[in-house]
Amino acid sequence: MFSPVRKRPCSGLSLRARRSNASAGDGPEASDRGLLEIAAEPEAALPAGNSGSGAEEKSGQESGSRRWSKLSRRYRKAAPAPELEPGSEAGRLSGAGAAAPAEASGRGDEAPEPAEGEERFPLPYYLRNFLMVLEAVLGSEDKELFNDGDELWLRTFGKLSVAGQKLYVRLFQRKLNWLKITKLNYPEIGLDLTPSIEELRLAGLLQTGSELCDVSEALDLLSAPELKLLAKSFHLRPQGQRAEILKSLLRLAKQQSIFSCNQNPSSPGLAILNRTKELLGHCVRVAAPARAVFSRVLLLFNLTEWTDEEEAAAAGQSQLSTVVIANMGHVTFPSYTVLREKKIFRHRDDLLRYVEAIYSLAEVLTAMTRGTWSDALQIYKTAREKWIQLENSNDIRFHQELPVYLRCFTVGWVYTRIRFRGVEILQRLHMYEEAVEELKSLLEQSIYCPESRGRWWNRLSLNLHQHLKQTEQVMIKGRTCPGMGNSLFLMENTSEGPNLGQGEPCSTVICSVEEVSLAHYRQQGFDQGIHGEGAIFLTLFGLFFWDIIFLSGIPDVFRNPYQACPLDLYTDCFYQHRREPIESRVEFLQDAPIETLHRLMADVWNNHRNTTATLINWEIFSSLQQAQSLVSCLGGLFLSGICSILAKNLRHCRGGLPDLVVWNSHSLQYKLSEVKGPTDQLSHKQMVWLDQLRRLGADVEVCHVSAVGARSHQLSSCQ
Repeated sequence: MFSPVRKRPCSGLSLRARRSNASAGDGPEASDRGLLEIAAEPEAALPAGNSGSGAEEKSGQESGSRRWSKLSRRYRKAAPAPELEPGSEAGRLSGAGAAAPAEASGRGDEAPEPAEGEERFPLPYYLRNFLMVLEAVLGSEDKELFNDGDELWLRTFGKLSVAGQKLYVRLFQRKLNWLKITKLNYPEIGLDLTPSIEELRLAGLLQTGSELCDVSEALDLLSAPELKLLAKSFHLRPQGQRAEILKSLLRLAKQQSIFSCNQNPSSPGLAILNRTKELLGHCVRVAAPARAVFSRVLLLFNLTEWTDEEEAAAAGQSQLSTVVIANMGHVTFPSYTVLREKKIFRHRDDLLRYVEAIYSLAEVLTAMTRGTWSDALQIYKTAREKWIQLENSNDIRFHQELPVYLRCFTVGWVYTRIRFRGVEILQRLHMYEEAVEELKSLLEQSIYCPESRGRWWNRLSLNLHQHLKQTEQVMIKGRTCPGMGNSLFLMENTSEGPNLGQGEPCSTVICSVEEVSLAHYRQQGFDQGIHGEGAIFLTLFGLFFWDIIFLSGIPDVFRNPYQACPLDLYTDCFYQHRREPIESRVEFLQDAPIETLHRLMADVWNNHRNTTATLINWEIFSSLQQAQSLVSCLGGLFLSGICSILAKNLRHCRGGLPDLVVWNSHSLQYKLSEVKGPTDQLSHKQMVWLDQLRRLGADVEVCHVSAVGARSHQLSSCQ
């Protein structure tokens, strides 16, 4: 039977929402206090139930605790917002204590109580969640990764008015681009944003148009009619597409080699810039220094997602969006226990180098997408030099001690990914010898990206064979399975006849795409069918192993409350950490009656339906009954075998499963079918899976598609 899923206790990273009048002795004044602060764990934890007592609170104040930010009483009744603890380390970042003069906050005395009958407005969702993220990170051990300069920006944000904080968070969530003020429309902040913009400018959090000195950035803000008007004023042809007009203006501006505010007043670049700024009107951009600090906070909060070029440009927008949609109830995450033991970043420099590395990865991906291979080559060479410096330092030993599912958040791992991207760059530039040397260098190390070694060997073999014609130098003596890791090879088994799809040619198979194939199988008596490839079996695996996947007590696999899977899910550690419960569940599935399997599926389906989980596609089956019908056909013995394979090597075994699963809900017969077009061939993964499924007792076949003319269509199968 399933063991009950353990509920996640409140941790240092979880949202704390407590009513201030819950503690005994709190009066109306205390319940109306409603201050927002960033909470940090004290050095000595308070006894349970006493966190709100007057003695401890007074002691915390006497030890130098400061309130992080004060809000006017108009906003104090925001029940959904977390009440952040006084006496915290992060509270001291504000520099404005309870007894500090009002001028210290930059806002004067608190606003008076609203008039009778006046509505009290809660904080908007985006500001509540932004404050919650700050609380979570600065209330954990990660607060050590911020220095005095970083804390200055945090204090600056804490001293802003509520309208200023709301506007900053709104602008922070956008890409780091200049924005026209006329395009900013946030009615919940105010119809006139000028006071808030000026407040942010004085605080150093916002740049204004006077600091816009790049011609290219300025021209990007102009609309097509404005560009045509600008081109006409400089006697350029205003006809053509927007890109053509931009190109003409930039060509004229480049007659001055440096575009900066100290250009010669008569230079074309400066003239174009000034005229462009006149057309633009007022514009603003979030200042980069403070933005970088808050971006690192968001990165630390949700260190489970790779930062691509979009996320890098948005400075953590996706991380904050995850929190927003979860707290709004649009997404539900599974219940688990957050348990941190190991530090990924030893100090601030580690974090800064990691951030620099992921931005370099984003830049090289962007350059490759745009086809600017010379720029991509330069980024790759810089990354390779930094990897060599890392190799000669003590960091590698520290990274090697981290489990592989945490090692992927190290600077060495990211630069290794860039180096493999560099192989593609070198090949694009026909620098095959350099690509081969890079691949050999990558294969000489075994600390970073071990799951990619199969691809590296495969690419090395291709370059040596196809491009350099150096077959005698090939070091691969076995047929590796591309993408199957560094330990799986293909060998012909002559005792069981020719390999599936490799021996004697089978009869001609004529069918159409997967949907028509399903119609063909319906004609053969299979009333149920799904085109889902691996999603079908991954969903069944997730349903039967839900409690094991989200098992409590495993360190560092759950590091924040917004994960759809454990960090070790696609590593060898997943099975190693859960060997005993996995083997027990596999053994249980082998002999379990069908009714028991149905009941176990129903328990997970009904309790966790629509919960965001990486392995489960809740829409793959039309209903629970359809999923149970398929399980009745497959049987416990077959399910235990396929689940055992997935549990031991989910990363490499999740691909290659057959396209179609068809079954008869009355006779309980089923087939697993791989559909192939006229020129398609079975991949190595598909051959391995078909052989494994056949050994487990499944009825498998390959359905080929042959085009023989519109009048001679015939459907058949090849066993």
